[in-house]
Amino acid sequence: MQFKYLKQLLCLFLMMIVVYVPNVVFASLNKTIIFVPHDNRPISFKQTADNIRDLGYEVLTPPEELLGNRENPYAKPEELSKWVIENAKKADAAVISSDSMVYGSLVASRKHNLSEDVVLARVHNFEKIHQANPNMKLYVFGSIMRTPQTSEASGSEDANYYAQYGTDIARYTALTDKLEQDGLTHKERKQLQQYEQKIPKAALDDWLSRRQGNFLVSKNLIDLARNDVITYLALGCDDNAEIFTDK
Repeated sequence: MQFKYLKQLLCLFLMMIVVYVPNVVFASLNKTIIFVPHDNRPISFKQTADNIRDLGYEVLTPPEELLGNRENPYAKPEELSKWVIENAKKADAAVISSDSMVYGSLVASRKHNLSEDVVLARVHNFEKIHQANPNMKLYVFGSIMRTPQTSEASGSEDANYYAQYGTDIARYTALTDKLEQDGLTHKERKQLQQYEQKIPKAALDDWLSRRQGNFLVSKNLIDLARNDVITYLALGCDDNAEIFTDK
């Protein structure tokens, strides 16, 4: 059921951007779109592209080996960027996953070991895409990183230590967010201290540093949208759920 809704949302997003381009009449649009999904799953890739083709558009998609998959979520982001740059002049619009371009895939965004310098350099590949075809509308979608509520909910798609400490990390981060937003009760402060003592420092530092990197990626994407390099930017919450803490 979740995949069905994901497919519908992706198709709706694609249809919206090809129909409601600012200051352009639909009838005057040409019909070639570059589409880079966040991985190679049929629901993310081929099925979405085929639905847009059914509307009468030509959809250019990268070679599948450049996209993240179950066996290799990290894929080939640098080669993927080169492919987009090389094909930019053929297209009137591009719909591109920043997770694929920066990390390799959505799953790779959750457990990569890339430095901040590397991910920020990859973000600025979008500038090279814009320079390759300044007239091409560039629509980018990305994800704000998730924190699964339990170890089981991770489904082995996060760092290895999450299998043991995932539930504790989720509750720790919920409390730190509440501390910043609303403040904590005396009981909640004690709970926060207990989680800090229970979770290995290396695991917590790794978890938080990866999210700091994701924050910097999102901030730089926003700057590119502000500077009209990116025509439209959509940042969604990856597997979002209501925050919870201990009662």
